[in-house]
Amino acid sequence: MTLFLVLAIFAGFYALWLVFRLAVHALPFYAGLGAMFWLLGHDHGYIVSVLGGLGAGILLLVVAELAFALIKSPVLRACIALAFALPAAFAGYHAAHGIAGLAIDPGLTLDLVSWTGGLATLVAAWRRVTQSGASLPRKRDRPGSLAPSIRT
Repeated sequence: MTLFLVLAIFAGFYALWLVFRLAVHALPFYAGLGAMFWLLGHDHGYIVSVLGGLGAGILLLVVAELAFALIKSPVLRACIALAFALPAAFAGYHAAHGIAGLAIDPGLTLDLVSWTGGLATLVAAWRRVTQSGASLPRKRDRPGSLAPSIRT
């Protein structure tokens, strides 16, 4: 019995780790899911709908990452990061509510835990999005430019 309790605790922490790790992909997932249901609603068939939804999600992720990496305006970069962080907060809220709801009775405590999970997921997704765009080289960092660059 104690072994199952320990395994359940580790499974809960693993689920939370997955939520923080994958939350940044909530926007492409929701967009792909919406595209899939739209295609399915217009009688395109299951295979075409699933492939179209998968393509829409991947396209959104690639275009948004390229835009975040190439745009220099802090306001536009913040808008892109916020567009990814808000759906992640929505997913984090519901994941925390679902996991904590197994152990906590409905009420104020469960709501506080859920809101805290959503806020923590928002911060984690914001950090992941803002740190991922720094990997592409800027024009001043390309070989042959006059501006000094820091290479390690």
